[in-house]
Amino acid sequence: MDQSFRSAFGHILPHQSANQALYFMTPFTFIKSSMAIDADQEQVGGTGDMWKENPGLFFVQSVALARSRTDDDKAKETLSRIINDKNIDKGSQGMILLVKSKIYLSQVLRRLGEEQDAQSHEQWLIKWLKENPHRLPDSTLVEIFTTDTNIKEDPILTESVGTVKHANLKSSCLNVRCRHIFYCSPFSRSTTYLTQASGVNQRSLQRTRNRVEKNREPSSAQSPPRK
Repeated sequence: MDQSFRSAFGHILPHQSANQALYFMTPFTFIKSSMAIDADQEQVGGTGDMWKENPGLFFVQSVALARSRTDDDKAKETLSRIINDKNIDKGSQGMILLVKSKIYLSQVLRRLGEEQDAQSHEQWLIKWLKENPHRLPDSTLVEIFTTDTNIKEDPILTESVGTVKHANLKSSCLNVRCRHIFYCSPFSRSTTYLTQASGVNQRSLQRTRNRVEKNREPSSAQSPPRK
């Protein structure tokens, strides 16, 4: 009963993590399951076009094909189906699907030796990422560029994200008096003003002290040795 409950709700105990990990982040295993879904669609009289029936699943399947490297020709076909959809760039999420599909397709094309087509997608991506350096979250960039590419040689990463993503940024907390938090709500300021003001002053003073201590010479920061 307890095991069934955990399975139903996805609860994984610490000692089960190693076995459960076999079922996560395994593109090849996922491909076999998703292909079976396509077959079921055909048997029940579906359109056979999974991109129209379930675009989210189709996209994940395409990415799994690209990352598993089991069938680059099929990966090229499915990723091309996504980016050639004339309505794919409608809406913010559609644009993200287009960008991610182009990234994986460029990698697939390079493996297939189609350098010219790959460079065409890469130049488009470099331009888009420079114009939209914060549209893709860091977690997505890490997943794409650190799991299946050489981060020192990938043209998309080195020419756009690597040099632009974090350029000219600074911590927002440095713009305010306390140098501790980047925003204080009006409600918080009005209801807990005295407490908050006291805390701001204390944090600001402590941060100043810490900065001074950090910049002091090691010899002056230490007490003189006893004779």
